[in-house]
Amino acid sequence: MDIRSPLEEVAREYSTVPLEFNSENDVQARLYETTREYLQEKNNLSTTISKGFDIQLDGDPPLYTGDYHARLETSARQQTLSRVRTELPIWHPLGDMISDERPIPSDDGIEILDLAILRSPIDRPVHIENGKHRIEIEMVDAAVEIKHPRNQTAMPSNKRGSLDDLSIDEIREVVNLERPGIKADLEELEDVGKNYATTVYFVLTSQYDILRRGSYTNERHQRLADAAVEKISEMCDVTSVLYSYPQGWEWIVEN
Repeated sequence: MDIRSPLEEVAREYSTVPLEFNSENDVQARLYETTREYLQEKNNLSTTISKGFDIQLDGDPPLYTGDYHARLETSARQQTLSRVRTELPIWHPLGDMISDERPIPSDDGIEILDLAILRSPIDRPVHIENGKHRIEIEMVDAAVEIKHPRNQTAMPSNKRGSLDDLSIDEIREVVNLERPGIKADLEELEDVGKNYATTVYFVLTSQYDILRRGSYTNERHQRLADAAVEKISEMCDVTSVLYSYPQGWEWIVEN
């Protein structure tokens, strides 16, 4: 599912007045609002429930919860549901996906997407365990991960001191995509995009232009930034990467 238009709208807004966005949550909220408006204009904001949908209880829920689960299922069948979700927990049969630096139990399969657009209709079970409901990943049409590294003024590296003696390949080895969380998010999106028919996007915003696309700066910072862009491009076989910074935005990768 192509949602480049609302993503680009928020990227333009961020590039114009970055101080409107204090945190990643602000970027997420604006993406949520803009994506809903985009789908509403296309009369495509709602999803319905069809054959195959039910509430699937995982674990060992208390007996008294049965009535609540029945009410949840009835309410979903009687109403249309919004396709746009934030912080969406997803259920999938694969256990090797990575959402961040924390390990995920191989028998759990929980991932949380910053922004997701559900398919229509929903014809797979919703999984509920301990009051948490998860949508099956096959029901996700598009997924977005967001990064807004507030405390990062330049692309970090694994080497102290001068980079003057390093070759381009050596600089690519020392640039650190792990510290700002970029590597983990891209790995998650690549897994989702390759294993399921889901369109995946990564949105990166930076007040200090950590990819140094707006103007040239300290040579060390520029070399690290250029190496980071190359590494990001190499990592993304299916993920599209949108980058926004003060007075500019661009697609670093388009898939």
